[in-house]
Amino acid sequence: MLPITILIVVDSGPDPVADGGFTWGPSPDDTLFTLHNLVLTLQSENMILVHTAHRSGDSNATFKAPFNFSTTLTDLNAYDEIWLFGYAGTNGGGPSISDDEVRAIAVFMERGGGVLATGDHAGLGSLMCGKIPRVRSMRKWYGAGEPDIPAGAPANWPGSTGDRADTLVQGRDGQWDFDNQSDDLPQVLSFPNGVAHPILSGPAGPINQFPDHMHEGEVLGFNGVSGPGLRTPWKLDDALTFSGQTFVEYPIINGHQELPLVIATGQVQGGHPTFVENTGRPCESQFFNDPSLTTEKQINILAVYDGHVAGVGRIITDSSFHHYLDLNTTGDPCSTGAKVVGFNTSEGASVLEALQSYWVNAAQWLAGPQFSSITGSSPDGNIPTAFFTHGGDPLQHAVSVPTTTNPSGPRSWTIINGLPGRNVQRGSGLTSCGISDTDTRVYYTDTTSRVNQTIWNGTLGSSSAYESMVLPSLEVRSGSSIISIKKTHEVGVYYIDSVNRINELSASTTSKTAAWSNNVLPSHPVRSDSPLTGLTLSNGDQRIYYIDSQNLVNELAWVGRWVNTVLPSDASPGHPAAPYSGVTCFALNGSDSRVYYSGEFNRLSAMNWMGDHWENAELFLPGPAGPITVPQGGAMASFQEGNDAHVIFIEVANTENTTFTNLVEVQPSSQVAGSWQMGGVVDQQARQPSSMCLVKVSSGIKLFFVGQDAKMYVATKVGSTWATEVL
Repeated sequence: MLPITILIVVDSGPDPVADGGFTWGPSPDDTLFTLHNLVLTLQSENMILVHTAHRSGDSNATFKAPFNFSTTLTDLNAYDEIWLFGYAGTNGGGPSISDDEVRAIAVFMERGGGVLATGDHAGLGSLMCGKIPRVRSMRKWYGAGEPDIPAGAPANWPGSTGDRADTLVQGRDGQWDFDNQSDDLPQVLSFPNGVAHPILSGPAGPINQFPDHMHEGEVLGFNGVSGPGLRTPWKLDDALTFSGQTFVEYPIINGHQELPLVIATGQVQGGHPTFVENTGRPCESQFFNDPSLTTEKQINILAVYDGHVAGVGRIITDSSFHHYLDLNTTGDPCSTGAKVVGFNTSEGASVLEALQSYWVNAAQWLAGPQFSSITGSSPDGNIPTAFFTHGGDPLQHAVSVPTTTNPSGPRSWTIINGLPGRNVQRGSGLTSCGISDTDTRVYYTDTTSRVNQTIWNGTLGSSSAYESMVLPSLEVRSGSSIISIKKTHEVGVYYIDSVNRINELSASTTSKTAAWSNNVLPSHPVRSDSPLTGLTLSNGDQRIYYIDSQNLVNELAWVGRWVNTVLPSDASPGHPAAPYSGVTCFALNGSDSRVYYSGEFNRLSAMNWMGDHWENAELFLPGPAGPITVPQGGAMASFQEGNDAHVIFIEVANTENTTFTNLVEVQPSSQVAGSWQMGGVVDQQARQPSSMCLVKVSSGIKLFFVGQDAKMYVATKVGSTWATEVL
C-alpha cells in the first residue's frame, strides 16, 4: 500500500522577522513558528508521508520556491490531504490566494482530498483560507472591522482586550503569564455531542487536553451557515465560482445534506490579565502584556465536515495553530524552567502522547477512502478473469476455475496475490485486454507515473506465468484513467498525460515482445476528473470518449487518422458533464455508439449516434420519478442485450440512519416510448466512489466491482436478476 500523503502549507507576514509567521528551518527564538514535532510525529507512522511548502518560499521546505496552489503542481490530488497553517491576514502578508488557487483547492476537495485549516486570533490565516469552499464558513477567519471581512460574517476574537479568547491555564506559581502556553498544564476540552469524535479517541481514552494560548480564534459548525433562525453571509445552497468553475458548497446527495459539526469546545477563565513573564528579553519580541481582564466564555475549538457522505473530501478546522506548534508542545526556547521543554516532563508526557495521537488520527480520518481498482476480461469467451489492486499494492489476480475435475462443473475463484512488477500508483486506473487464451494483458500506472504492462499466459501456480514491463509512456497524470482496446493485430492503451492530453501506446499483438510506440492524440485539454472510455466498431475503427475542460463530451475517432469532435457535432453543445461524471460506452449492433455520462444536475444523459448525426438526451423514468440521478464520482458500465441498451451505475439512497449504495441497472422502457425503466438491483452494497468492470462471457454478463467493505465482488446476471459472490 502507498502511504497517506500530506502537503503542509504555511505562510508569514510581509516581513517574517518583523511581522512573524512560519519557517521550516530552525528558529532559535519566538520570532518565527515551527512545526517540527508535528512533522516528525506524522512521519514516524509508516504509512504517512509529509511534504512541506511556504507561500513565500523556504529553502528548508520540500518545495523551496514560493508555493502557488494552481501552478506549483499540475494536480494537487497527488496528495491525499492538505494542511493549511495560515498566518498572513491581520498582520499583513500581501494579497490572498488567487481565484485560480482557490479553484485548484476546490477541485482537490471535490475529488475527495482532505483539508485541515487553521489560523489564530482576528484575521490571522484569512489570506490563505478565508475563501475556500466550506472552510470559509467553518471558522471565523476575519477580525472585526477588517476591510476584507464579508458583510455579516461573524468576527473572530481579537488579539487583545478583555474579549480575547484566552484559554491559558493558571500556572503552578499562581500567575497568568503568556509563557504558560509552553508549560505542561493543558486546557481541558469538552465534547458538545457527549462523546469523543474518532479523531479525539486515543489509545488511553478520549483526548480532551490541548495546548493553551493567550488569544485563540474560533471554529464554526452548522451555525457558520444559514439555517432556521440564523443569519450569516453563507447559505447552505451556495454555489461558488472560481476561474470559471462552479462548486456546490454543501452538496445534497439524494436528499441528505451533510453539515459541519463542532466536536470540541474550550473555556476562557474570566477575570484575569495576562503578562509577559520575561519582559525585555529580545527573543520574546512577539509577546506582549494585556492588563485587560478576560471575559468568561466558552469557545469552539474543533469542527469537522464528513465530506465522504457527500462525495467530497473531509475537513477539520481548528481555533488555533498553537495546538500544533513546537512552541506550545515541546517548549519555548526564550522562557525559563520547565517552560523550555513544554510537555516533555513527567507530568506532561501523557498529554503530549495523546496530542500526537490526535495528529495521527486527523491524518487518517482526512484521508480519502483507499482507492481500489478492478478490471476484467475473458480471453476465451468462457472463463472470466479479474485483476485488481488496493491503492498501491502490487496487482492481484482472480481466476474462475473448476472446483472438480469436471470442466463444466461448479466453479470457484482462485486469488493470486502480489504479481511480479512494480506497485500500482495510488489512484491509478486499471485496464485489461484479452488477446488470446494464453495472452491476457493488464495496464496500470506505477509509482513513477509510467504505464506498466503485465501479461498472463493463462496458467496458474507460478510467478513465471506473468511477465511485466514498463512501457515508453510520457508522464501519466496523477489519477489518470487508463483503457485498452484490442485491434485487428494491435493493442492500443490510452491514458492522460501530465499536461492533460490523451496519448496512445500501441504495439503489435503478434509477439509479446513487440516494440511499443507512444503517440499524442489531437484531443482537447482533458478535464482533471475525466474518465476515458472506448470501443472498436465492427469495421475495426476505434472510438475514445472523454470530458474536456469545458465540461463537454468529446469523441476521438480513428478514420485512418485521429479526429476529435465535440459532441453533438452538428447541433448546439449538449448537456455539460457534471463534476466527476462517469462515462461509459458500447457500439449498438457494432456500428452506432452509445455514450452515457452524468449531465447537468447529475442526471444520467446519453450521446447517441443515429447513423448520420448525434442526439443528446437525458434519461428519465416514466411518471413522477422523472430524470435518473447519478451520484458524483460514480463509475458506470453499459452493454447491449437483445436490441436494448443497459446502463449500470451506483445509486446512493439515504434513510434516517444509513446510506445505501446500490448497483442499479436501467434499460429502455417497453411501456413508455423514449423513457427508461429500472432493471435489476445487485444485492451487495458498492463502495462510492468505486471501480467497476463489465465482462461478457458465453453464459451471460459478469460485473466486477468494489463493495462497501473494500472487498472485490462479481455479480452474474441471470435473466433479469443479479447473483453476487465475493472474490
